[in-house]
Amino acid sequence: MANRVRELIESGRVAIGAHAKVPATATVEIAAAAGLDFVRFDPYHWPYDHETLAAMTRAAVAKGITPWVRCSVDADTIRQMLELGIRGFTFPCVSTRAQAESIVAAVDQFVSASGVERREILVGCAIENKSGLESFEAILGLDGVDIMSTGPSDLAFALGETDNTKPIVQEAYARILETAIAANKHVYLSTRASRNEWGKARQWIAKGARVLIIEEEYRVLMKTLTNPHTWTPCEGITQ
Repeated sequence: MANRVRELIESGRVAIGAHAKVPATATVEIAAAAGLDFVRFDPYHWPYDHETLAAMTRAAVAKGITPWVRCSVDADTIRQMLELGIRGFTFPCVSTRAQAESIVAAVDQFVSASGVERREILVGCAIENKSGLESFEAILGLDGVDIMSTGPSDLAFALGETDNTKPIVQEAYARILETAIAANKHVYLSTRASRNEWGKARQWIAKGARVLIIEEEYRVLMKTLTNPHTWTPCEGITQ
């Protein structure tokens, strides 16, 4: 299966995805029906069992969208994810170039053994702690790392702050993404389903960001269900 995200971003277009944290193939099918390009599973933080994750991956492949995963930095886990058919990876809390090198080596080893073309796999490193913040330029200079990401909340914690809107946090966030773009790496960023947040995302797209993921699907559903404009008062219905 061709990697839809790879095809889009290498042609200069934007790939938009959704979290698929609700453990059901219907979540994947809804994302595909909405016209999204990938779904990201999160066994790093979310209690999927192996069979459910396998079924959700098959559903993504069947619908022609890229199955992506956030998983632990562990060779055996990487092998299992590749065997399932995962084609995009986000590795959390990557701290050093040596750690990134071990990730790339594991992906290369298991891809070679499985017969999948290496270019069909996207490897992303997330900068989420102080060590990563100090080492990110060495990490993004590594061949085999395709995508860099970070998040204001993680950076705030790494910098000893509680407010992720503080200038020191926002400057670190921008510096990581802008440095990655300047080094011809793709960047992956998250956005919330709101007009203001989409405006921020468009600004990053204008700078060169090409991989965008919408906040967790259950949050989007909650916003829709609690939005008063979703419901039109009907005669005969009372609260």
